[in-house]
Amino acid sequence: MGVQITERDTRMLGWLGQVRLADVDGLSWALGALSGSGVPVSLSFTRRWVRRMFTSGFVGRDRPTFQDASVVWVASSVSGHKPPNVLRATTRHQVAVARLSARFMCAGYDWENDRRPASPNDHQADGVAVRAEGELTLIEVELTPKIDARYSAIFSNHRWRLTNEGISSVVYLCNKSSAKKVISYRDKTMPPEQAQLVQVFGILGERGELLEGWEVAFEHLMNRPILAQGAANEPVENVVIDMPLLPPPPPPQAPPVSTYYVVDED
Repeated sequence: MGVQITERDTRMLGWLGQVRLADVDGLSWALGALSGSGVPVSLSFTRRWVRRMFTSGFVGRDRPTFQDASVVWVASSVSGHKPPNVLRATTRHQVAVARLSARFMCAGYDWENDRRPASPNDHQADGVAVRAEGELTLIEVELTPKIDARYSAIFSNHRWRLTNEGISSVVYLCNKSSAKKVISYRDKTMPPEQAQLVQVFGILGERGELLEGWEVAFEHLMNRPILAQGAANEPVENVVIDMPLLPPPPPPQAPPVSTYYVVDED
């Protein structure tokens, strides 16, 4: 008897085709999001789902030596694409994007692929998180700091899209070293009215894993007002987490001009 494919299975395969690769962590959050619960399903349920999809030929899987768990992708017979090379250096980045994409969906966002670059100088973000109100947020997942020339082109593209393409904000989700580089470059090159629309969250470890306390970033994103270009100048808020997580400092008596939440031992 053939395997029965549910509507959620179909939507899961569609999401997996978007992000290209996912590990069990990302899959468990995506399964929870697509069930409407808003919380991840158990890892045992996720592994059973992967086994059912694998034995029925809908997904492929492999376990690179540098990964703690197997990675899964839509099978070539279904997608029409070649299977990914999981030994490439970009695999960790793709897995991190999938983990974060699934968490955005659990938080009530829709996840879309960014449009393809229109020219060699154009830039494609790692994804677009769409709020129920229609707010479009470009998501950048940063595991390796880039050189200034590369950031120059990317931030020029951000400025253009914030002004001309209806993008509401840009969110960087980074490891510690990348977060500090992005914050520094943003503050040096962007006018305050646009810098407030580019938020940086250092919530990833060096291998792309989410650090303890990553929920701080998502709580902030859920509660922030919808920002608009040219709105009153608000403090730029960043969250950078380093392990072990330390308690936040007490709130100041008067609101500062610019607020940075940096959990750091340096």
